[in-house]
Amino acid sequence: MSNGFTLYRWGVLIAVVLTVLLVIPSSWYNVQYADKQFEVAQNSFYQLEEETNSNLNVILSSADFTQLFQTNELTKKGITYFLYENKKLVYWSDDKVSADYEKLANHKGRVIETGTGFYYLISKSVDNRMAIGAILVQQKFHHENNYLREGFVLSGGLDEGFNFTPSLDGDRIIKNTADETVFSLQVDPFFRGYSGTYNVKTILFFLTVLLVSILLIIHFKRKPLYSASIFLLLLLARVFFIQAHAPFFLYQTTLFSPTILAINNWFPNLGDSLINMMLLLFFSISLTSFLKNIRLTSFIYSIAIGIIFYAAFGTTSLFRGLVIDSTVSFDLTNLFQLTIFSYIGLLVIAIGFYGIFYALNQLISFSKLSTKQLVIVAIILSILNYAVQYSMGERNILFINWPLILYLFVLLVSRKYLGYYNLTRSLFLVLILGSIGSYILVHQTALKDRRAMVVLAQKLAEEKDPIAEYLFEREIDKLKSDTTFLRKIKTYWLQPEEIDEYILNEYFNGYWEGFEFQFTFCTATDELLIQPDNQRMPCEDFFDQRIATEGNPTGAFSLFQMQSETGRISYLSKVKFQLDTSEILLFAEFNNKRFNQNEGYPELLLAQKEISRSIDLKDFSFGKYENGKLISSVGEFEFNALLTQLNIAEGAFSKSKINYRDVLHYRVNESTVIQLVSPANNLLDRFTAFAYLFTFLAIVLFIIALVLPGFPIHISWRINDFTTKIQLFIVGILLVSIGSFSVASTYYIKQQYRIKNEKNIAEKLRSVLIEVNQKLGSETVLDEALSDYMTNTLIKFSNVFYTDINLYGSDGELIATSRSEIFDIGLKASIMDDAAFNAMAIEKKQLYINNERIGGLNYLSAYVPFYNLEGNFLAYLNLPYFAKQNELEAEIASFLVSSVNIYVLIFAFSIILSVLFANYISQPLRLLREKIAMLNIGASNELIKWEGTDEIGSLVKEYNRMVVKLADSVDVLARSERAGAWKEMAKQVAHEIKNPLTPMKLSIQYLKRASDDQRQDLPERIDKTTETLIQQIDALAQIANEFSNFAKMPEPKKQAIDFLPILSNAVNLYDELESIALSTELKSTKVLADKDQLLRVFNNIIKNGFQSVPEGRKPQIKITVTLDSSSNQFIIKIQDNGQGIAKEDYDRIFVPNFTSKSSGMGLGLAIVKNVVEQSKGQVYFETELGVGTTFIISLPRLAEE
Repeated sequence: MSNGFTLYRWGVLIAVVLTVLLVIPSSWYNVQYADKQFEVAQNSFYQLEEETNSNLNVILSSADFTQLFQTNELTKKGITYFLYENKKLVYWSDDKVSADYEKLANHKGRVIETGTGFYYLISKSVDNRMAIGAILVQQKFHHENNYLREGFVLSGGLDEGFNFTPSLDGDRIIKNTADETVFSLQVDPFFRGYSGTYNVKTILFFLTVLLVSILLIIHFKRKPLYSASIFLLLLLARVFFIQAHAPFFLYQTTLFSPTILAINNWFPNLGDSLINMMLLLFFSISLTSFLKNIRLTSFIYSIAIGIIFYAAFGTTSLFRGLVIDSTVSFDLTNLFQLTIFSYIGLLVIAIGFYGIFYALNQLISFSKLSTKQLVIVAIILSILNYAVQYSMGERNILFINWPLILYLFVLLVSRKYLGYYNLTRSLFLVLILGSIGSYILVHQTALKDRRAMVVLAQKLAEEKDPIAEYLFEREIDKLKSDTTFLRKIKTYWLQPEEIDEYILNEYFNGYWEGFEFQFTFCTATDELLIQPDNQRMPCEDFFDQRIATEGNPTGAFSLFQMQSETGRISYLSKVKFQLDTSEILLFAEFNNKRFNQNEGYPELLLAQKEISRSIDLKDFSFGKYENGKLISSVGEFEFNALLTQLNIAEGAFSKSKINYRDVLHYRVNESTVIQLVSPANNLLDRFTAFAYLFTFLAIVLFIIALVLPGFPIHISWRINDFTTKIQLFIVGILLVSIGSFSVASTYYIKQQYRIKNEKNIAEKLRSVLIEVNQKLGSETVLDEALSDYMTNTLIKFSNVFYTDINLYGSDGELIATSRSEIFDIGLKASIMDDAAFNAMAIEKKQLYINNERIGGLNYLSAYVPFYNLEGNFLAYLNLPYFAKQNELEAEIASFLVSSVNIYVLIFAFSIILSVLFANYISQPLRLLREKIAMLNIGASNELIKWEGTDEIGSLVKEYNRMVVKLADSVDVLARSERAGAWKEMAKQVAHEIKNPLTPMKLSIQYLKRASDDQRQDLPERIDKTTETLIQQIDALAQIANEFSNFAKMPEPKKQAIDFLPILSNAVNLYDELESIALSTELKSTKVLADKDQLLRVFNNIIKNGFQSVPEGRKPQIKITVTLDSSSNQFIIKIQDNGQGIAKEDYDRIFVPNFTSKSSGMGLGLAIVKNVVEQSKGQVYFETELGVGTTFIISLPRLAEE
């Protein structure tokens, strides 16, 4: 008791502390957080500066710079080192910063900007050597996407509140060790607080709510009215907080943002949904605590169950909303796509499920209704619930009435196992909830996918290529500043093919290989000859008219998407070039050759907004038909070449199924139809979803049972049950075995996958080397004069081999590349990776595959030396694999997901099977335990049937042998006891008879002496002696009758009787005393018993009750008759207000010859016990000294005919 009270006080103290932390203003936390982060940033800069100075000294003192490439200490992330000899680069530590000597050497002690961010430069010189260190302080890129994220490197916590500025007059300044200002930070004017602060306060809020709820449950568990009142107050406060968006700090977090989830006013976001489910759980506790302390009639019980069923349907609706109306992924078949919000959403559902379970369990546990009545009530409510929901549009019977399944399970456990949930029944509960939850999840995910198919079909119908739009605008901007091009177009009509080829080679290569281009240059006076009518029309007017009638504006300026009847994406642009004295127009028309999913262009080079505009088919297959003929298709599904007759209107959709796939047809116009096909429904995916949800629900159940007082499932660290020990042992072995095997096999296969990829890259590199050798192998040196030729050659091979290609010189400088954008925007410096240069130039390796990194993208990069036909070294050929890196990552992720899914599936089903197997193994042990518990001396004990010959079979055989031996011993003992009992009885009877014989003998002797003496009072003495003899003879007759009744009791004549009239007759004998009362609401009390013997039972107990009342106390006998519906037995309670029974007499009260009275044989209660047990009933008593005793008789109810 003291330990529990101490824990409660500690809980209250922690709750108070948490509450105090919550009420502290967020602004104070923000200031403290900013100061701490700024301090971290300043200290980090000091450390980096000191480290850089130290390493620069090491670099300058190195006699052999080639040894520097092999020094790992110089490759720390965030610092780049360069070494120059006579202004020539001889060493570098990475390829993130441009190695331009003039730019680096002239900005000592300053911050410079490169393609990857802002760097602070430190340089030192010795003789003709200069060493430069560049410390990264701010990550900044040309654009942002999933791989390229800007941020303050020294302390990421300052990203939200401050903007980096290389100027020295910001709000916060960073100094170097010489106390010189290096750069500053400007306060963001739109800053409202750190997300970290709000996240911490949100966590504190939930911990406070949880702890206070537990404390309230503990404090008011015996005060249901208080509990219900507090719940109503919480409900009113909840309504206010939702409407007022309070507390404010909650709604500054992503958890409480409607961008994650928005269902309705009650569930406006994921955070509020979590709070509401916690409130539902508290409601379940309050409701059941309240109902437990009132008389629960059938009507009240039905209303309570109806409320719970409706709450369960609300939980289902919330589950559906979480899947349909949120941006959170609940695809449990792809673990890597799940986020923290996915798990919070699943937690919301888990709390809802267990709240419903708790309420049902509590109501059923203290209901006095019979099992049959409980089942009927549930079925009727389920039918009514289904009818109501059906009228509201819901058709899925499982969505509506899954609580009935849970209800029947809880009822079974409550009535058959007395509400005890061992490991097996707990896992079966999780199995039921996991099956229901996974069904809802899979069903709603499929519905969400079908809705997504409609949106996807509409996007596909738009025939847009956002990547092309983005790149075209960028290339046109470059073209406008290209002086060579501007000079050439002045004489365009003299050399049109040459200029067209120049535009294509310089600007529209690589990704643009998937397009067909047509360029038309016009001046204000040019005309076109329009076929087939040979009509002349001003050039600009012709294209303007096409744009007006067929074009739709795009996000790019002067670029229009044109209507196409070929099923291809078509664009037309109008670009003006201002020459010296005139203006020339370029109309560029380009069409894609096939449907494009942005293949061949690395996501690394795209801004996030362009990526988001891209069409992601995921696992869907897409086919496009023109006039019933298939013109393009993408995906694994094999589309028919011809489309069958499809009667749908323009802009309408048609849905169907093909081989368990969802099929959507969308008629774009009269001639164009888009067919979208979903991936095949995989039965393994359904089982995987169940396995994950089963595991998650089991974990949540364990936590709830651990922290929530009064929960039906209890966690005990001390396990006494042998079956549970076996189950936990098997589950533990499986967990360790499967976990170890999964980790080992996943690591091994991932390594094998990496080796396979490296082998494929090496083979592709050799193929590229062969082709490049054919084009450039005859050269003796690769210099600037071959730059354009080399670039065009690499671009051509890049399109053929579907990879990027770089050529580096012997000094590590870039010579040519097929993907110049990487270097143009500064994502990589025009130098070779330092580790690759070390491997190729210093260690002279013939093949080197390196892990390289740009921003957040890790990719493989392969290198080989390139020799000419004479065997002389020309360059290093490099294949960076970032163009296909996302596909490689997707393949690896897909493999890992499949592996993890299979292991989780095996683990979940192994747990279920292991529990069943453990139950099977321990079944004979439980049977032995039950049989041993039922062993009763004098009763007919059953033998166990077991056919096995194993250890359990031997144990069963020994048990059966002992039962037979015990029966023999009992028989011998019974005979001995009977002989002893009769012997003892004879002694008692002889003693009882001897007692009255002595006074009788003396009386007769006195009478004879008086007669002999002829005394005068002889008549009086005769009368007195006669009276005495008669009394003693009556006593002897009573002794003889009681002995006869016990020893020679006739066989009972059992028959169906209504014992209530018999009991009433026994009560009527004492009516004149006005101190006995019989009360009952029963009309019929039929049992199978002997009528006369039952009357004797009632007479004996009532008589004993009156005799037990001490002098001076008015006797009060209260008799009640009830029916226990759970055991189907009549309960007769006969209560007196006597002196009670002493504790030492408890075991002897029904023993023959025992009596606590001064007279009597003590056979009455022995006869009572004998009669009741012959009627298949029981008799026992409850007593309190000085207060009275209650004898309780239970008799089996006879079924009505």
